[in-house]
Amino acid sequence: MATLIKDATTINEINDVLKLRFSVLKESGKALNGLFVSTGKVSDFFDVYPNTYNVLAYRSGEPIATLRAVPYYPPKKIGGKNNNFDETEHDVLDEVFDYTEANQQLKGEAYFIDIILIRKEDSNKSALISALFKNLLGKLASEKVDHVFLNVTENLEKYTKELGFRDLADSFESDLLGRKVTPSVLDVGAFYDSFVRGIEDREILRFQDTFYHIVYEPGEICMTHGEKGTTAILIESGEVEVLIDKDEQIIPIATIGKGNLIGEIGLVTNETRTASIIAKKPTSCIAFDRENFMEMMTRKPNLMLDMFKVFSKRLKASNDELAKLQKS
Repeated sequence: MATLIKDATTINEINDVLKLRFSVLKESGKALNGLFVSTGKVSDFFDVYPNTYNVLAYRSGEPIATLRAVPYYPPKKIGGKNNNFDETEHDVLDEVFDYTEANQQLKGEAYFIDIILIRKEDSNKSALISALFKNLLGKLASEKVDHVFLNVTENLEKYTKELGFRDLADSFESDLLGRKVTPSVLDVGAFYDSFVRGIEDREILRFQDTFYHIVYEPGEICMTHGEKGTTAILIESGEVEVLIDKDEQIIPIATIGKGNLIGEIGLVTNETRTASIIAKKPTSCIAFDRENFMEMMTRKPNLMLDMFKVFSKRLKASNDELAKLQKS
């Protein structure tokens, strides 16, 4: 089944985040105290303070992964991993690495990704892990956050480097996390600029407040011929194949890759799909639904002009492709 990745904003979604944290900790046999919270306070674990962003991944309605980012505040004690702490209240950042100097040099608003939880059976799925980070970073970019700190573990280094994280210090063994970590930082603006460069129809970015991610495994159906068009997808990584039904035969007519938008006309017209779409490889897509899309159009009718620009380019591309098929 496809994996849906979105911001956790409703009470039910936050409850799912908390349930997932407890279940993963139970599976690992690790204690709650001090492992995933940034202070020793119980309230911190339950995300009651403002400006906290959670991302949640669902498969078949069940939560399977989550990330959390919190505002970065310099630790009360300096000295990084070698400090002695008051057990009643401490800061996990201070036990692992002190980012105070880096934060002062970089300026601007900083966040820290302090929770990364993925169920064991999904912990090696590249498209899922990348989409989790991208969903969170996209949200932070829209909120004008300047940079993000992360204690990168060896199993995540491949993904964080691809996203643009850079090392702030040498790797070291963290007693708290029980593994080797590398203190790292990401320039959120540079990440967003890189993301934008890969999009062909940039007008669609005006609707980014409604974006979420979907990850498809090879062979999974993304869209089905004849169904109502309630969702549009922008391919962020991977490839999909377009299939049509002609004379009772399924015929592949195109392969579509990164940066392309699919299904946007049905999103507006609510007409049925004229083709089926299937994932050829692990594919991560940015998606937005008709319901949220129409609500935004009602609030900001001037955005219709951006969609007309997308439609005109799409129509021209479709006509060019049809002309090629007719010649062949």
